[in-house]
Amino acid sequence: MTIAWIAAAAVLVLYTAAGLYLLRMTFVRLPVRHKKPPEEESSPMMAPTERALRTWVEPQRTRFRAIPRETLTVRSFDGTTLYADLETGRDPSVTVICVHGYKSCADWDFAALSDIYRARGWQMLFTDNRAHGRSEGKYIGFGDLDRLDLLVWVREIRRRFPETHVFLHGVSMGAAASMHLAELTDRREVSGIIADCGFDSIGEVIGQCVHVLYHLPAPLFRIPLAPFARLFARVPLWRCRSSRTLARTDIPVFLVYGTEDRYAPQPVAKRIYAACASEKRMLTVPGAGHAASFMMAREAYTEGVLSLIEGAIKRPDASEAPQKEAGVEESRRK
Repeated sequence: MTIAWIAAAAVLVLYTAAGLYLLRMTFVRLPVRHKKPPEEESSPMMAPTERALRTWVEPQRTRFRAIPRETLTVRSFDGTTLYADLETGRDPSVTVICVHGYKSCADWDFAALSDIYRARGWQMLFTDNRAHGRSEGKYIGFGDLDRLDLLVWVREIRRRFPETHVFLHGVSMGAAASMHLAELTDRREVSGIIADCGFDSIGEVIGQCVHVLYHLPAPLFRIPLAPFARLFARVPLWRCRSSRTLARTDIPVFLVYGTEDRYAPQPVAKRIYAACASEKRMLTVPGAGHAASFMMAREAYTEGVLSLIEGAIKRPDASEAPQKEAGVEESRRK
């Protein structure tokens, strides 16, 4: 009996230690002393276009940072202070809320993408997600809590600019947050969503990382992590699914995925696209890894974004606009 109790205690200690370690590695914000975001470091998850993407984006970051912007702050649903930078333009009828990815930042994910909107004089709001940049928070929201933060930003922009059309443009975790928000709002608040390489659920993307990086069964990581993620970060691994939230929305969506994306592989992309109930389109970029689609297909990417936005702002009443399915495969056959 004593041996059994000792063995059970040892298993409990190992389980707890593993769960806390995974929580720290996965959910705790990047330390200030960390010099570069993980997107700039070598990672099999970013293959095969990581090196080309880094070389392409880096020169554009200096130009991006030099553009003057107004700093805004809001208090989120749980009292967390969030920061964002507002870049105004000559045409305030459109405001795009740009949401960066996991342990990343706006000047990495939107240094190049923002040119789409800047060329047309539209406004942009670049958020610092919770537990990133200047925003408060110890634990990363992983798209789950970020959707609630994002709703606060949407309503703040609409308060400041009542006549503007609000669009969401998210990359990676930012795309997941934008898609997860879809079930909490509608066309009256958000006119459209651009989701670039967004995952379906937190549990699934963690499993994908485990598979690629360690070649181990995903439950070995998810089982010890799940209770600690819920207890400390207040994020259940399976609460939000993009495929489920988009099935409940009337907001037009433009999805972008690379065929070589290891965070959000093609089966995930196709599942999310198939589930979406609103007007939708998906751009699939051959050979593109994670977040590299704009670099590799700039013209098609830009055309898809402008088609979504211009179509939405022409509607006399977006909340009553008829829903229409217009996927990329159907468009190609036409």
